[in-house]
Amino acid sequence: AAADDAMTTATVDFAASFTKVVPALAEDNGWENVIEQLDELGDPCTIGFLHVPGVGLIGRMSYPINSQVPASKLFPRPESMAAAPAAEDPEVEAELIEVLSPGDALLRMAFRRPESMLAYRLLDVLTSQHSGGGRSESDVVPWAFHTYRLALRREYPTMGDMSFVCAPLDPSIGRPVQQVGAIGAWIGLYKPLSEGRVRVCHAGWIGGSVVPHWIAPHCRQLIEMDRQLLLSTTRQWDLARDHDLTVYTVLSLRGCSRGSPLLPVLSDEEYQNAEDTGRVEMPDSELFRWFRPFRDECQFPMYLCSFLARCGMPVPVFDSFEGRNLVPYQAVVPTKPWQACSQRFAATWSAHRAAYRRMNGGKTAPQVIETCARLTDNCRDDVSEEAPVFVVRNTFLELDTDSCMATSVATGRSRLYSE
Repeated sequence: AAADDAMTTATVDFAASFTKVVPALAEDNGWENVIEQLDELGDPCTIGFLHVPGVGLIGRMSYPINSQVPASKLFPRPESMAAAPAAEDPEVEAELIEVLSPGDALLRMAFRRPESMLAYRLLDVLTSQHSGGGRSESDVVPWAFHTYRLALRREYPTMGDMSFVCAPLDPSIGRPVQQVGAIGAWIGLYKPLSEGRVRVCHAGWIGGSVVPHWIAPHCRQLIEMDRQLLLSTTRQWDLARDHDLTVYTVLSLRGCSRGSPLLPVLSDEEYQNAEDTGRVEMPDSELFRWFRPFRDECQFPMYLCSFLARCGMPVPVFDSFEGRNLVPYQAVVPTKPWQACSQRFAATWSAHRAAYRRMNGGKTAPQVIETCARLTDNCRDDVSEEAPVFVVRNTFLELDTDSCMATSVATGRSRLYSE
C-alpha cells in the first residue's frame, strides 16, 4: 500500500502511553483548549493540547455521548473485533495477526466506508502542522488493510473507565509508530458521566511543539464527525462484546499445601538430576516418572505452560489480562484450544495428583479450577476484587462446592480438575 511507503515518525511506547497520557486525558487542568462549548445537557465539548513530559505534544478531543453500553465495555478486545461475526455494513474490518496478551493484539484493519475516510482526513489535521497546502491525495486515499497494534485496559485509570492505545506498525521496522503516511496513532479514554452518558476522550500526537490554534474553525465539525463515527462503529461491536465473554478462561491452582506441583519427566538425565525427595515413579501410569521443579519455576502461568508443553497440548498461557497482572496462582488460556484438550488434560492431571500423593503422602493434591480473575493493577499496586466477566461453561469438570472458592458472575459456579 502507498501508506507503507510514506513517511513514518517516532515509535509509540505503549507502557508510557498508558501511564502518562491516559491519566492526563481524564484531567482538565493544564490543557490549552482552542474550543470549549457545552452540549444540551451542560457537559463540555473541547479540543485542547497538552505537553506531556517524555511523550510530546498531545491533542485531545473530548465530548459526551449517549450510550446504553457502560464505558468500561464500550469497545471489545481486539481479538473479539476480529473473531466476531461480521456486521452487514461494517465501518471497520479487522483480521487478527497475533495475540500479544489478552486485550493486546496485532490486527490488520481497514476502514471501508467513504464517510470513515472523510472523518479521518479531517482528524488528520490534528496530527500535522499547518503548512498551507495540506496533504496530497496520494497520502490520504490508500485505506487498504494496514497493520496496527491495539491494546485496551478496562477499569483504568479508575474503576468504570476503559482506555486504549492504537498505533500503526512501521513496515520497515515492525514497530508501532506515531504516524505512517496519513495513518496516525490514537489514544482513547471512555469515562462514565451519568447513567446512559459516557465522556469520550480521543487523543493523538501532534507534530512539533507549537499548539495549532489555526484549527479552531474546524473544531465543531471535527467533534461532530468523530462522534457520529464512534457511535456507528460501536454499534458494529455488539456481537464482538458478546464474544468477549467466552474467548478466554481463567484458571487457578489450589491445594499445594504439601509442596509445589510436579512435572512429567522428559529424559533420564532430568530424572537423575532431580533431588531424591523431589522425584517419584508411578509404574502403573503412562506418565510413570515425575519431578518437582525449582520453586522459581512454580509461578502458575510458567508451570502450566511447561506442563502443557511436556504433555503435547499446544495451549497458549498468559499471566496478564488487559494490561494487568493476575495473582501468581492464576493464569489465562484461550477457551477454544483449552476445551479441545480438556479430556486429555483431565486424565493427565489425575495422574499428576496420584504422583503428588505418592511423593508427599496424605490424601490432598493440587487442583486446577476454572474461576474468575483476580487482577493486580500495575499502576495502583492493589488487587482488584472486581473481576472481568467470563462465562464459565459446564464442560468436563466436577463442580466444587467449597464456599471459599471464587465464583463465576455468569453461573455462580466454579469447577476443578481433580480425580
